[in-house]
Amino acid sequence: MLLAGCVAIPVDYYSAGSRRNLNLETPSSLKPGETTKEEVFLMLGEPDFVSQDGRHIGYVWHKVKAIIAVGGYGAGAVGESEKSYLLQISFDDNNRVSRTDLVEKWGTDVPPPPAPRE
Repeated sequence: MLLAGCVAIPVDYYSAGSRRNLNLETPSSLKPGETTKEEVFLMLGEPDFVSQDGRHIGYVWHKVKAIIAVGGYGAGAVGESEKSYLLQISFDDNNRVSRTDLVEKWGTDVPPPPAPRE
């Protein structure tokens, strides 16, 4: 008799090598018109992306959202399902936050940044 099965165990932890100082609440701590670029750097560190004009920066992190186990007669495998996040921060002419955009994407590829807009 051949038996096979699959189980997904929900989890929520940072992937190995991922930034750990960002989460889904981080954008709410950045106040448009108030938070300065210097304060962002002190809070979050060096960004992963910077636009040529320096008015847009981005931070990326990854989290494991599920452990997936598959088994069958005589064989099995275990893997992780990850979600990637990009926090893009835009600044005005006074180097204060003008807007934040948070992009989420399943997988380990970096989500594409939203088109900058003011």
